Amino acid sequence: PALGAAVTWIIVALGTRYIGLASVAAAIALPLFIALWTVLSRAAWTDRWPFLALFGLMGLLVAYRHRANLARMAKGTEPKWGAPRPASADKA
Repeated sequence: PALGAAVTWIIVALGTRYIGLASVAAAIALPLFIALWTVLSRAAWTDRWPFLALFGLMGLLVAYRHRANLARMAKGTEPKWGAPRPASADKA
């Protein structure tokens, strides 16, 4: 599951160049990969539900903490990874 979340982060980061969006996508993908891992390995849900619940809550927390970044992305004002900084940021 962690590898799947890491690959999700890389794909989203390279595809959008938004680090915050990649972080949110990976955090939300992790519990999904845990669920997929549980189904594919035919493990008992009783063994995995604590991980699913914990990482699900953590994914929601990451999305909540990135809400300002997500709003700036929606407005188009969030700087992209690798983009030059505005001139006003250099004077600070």
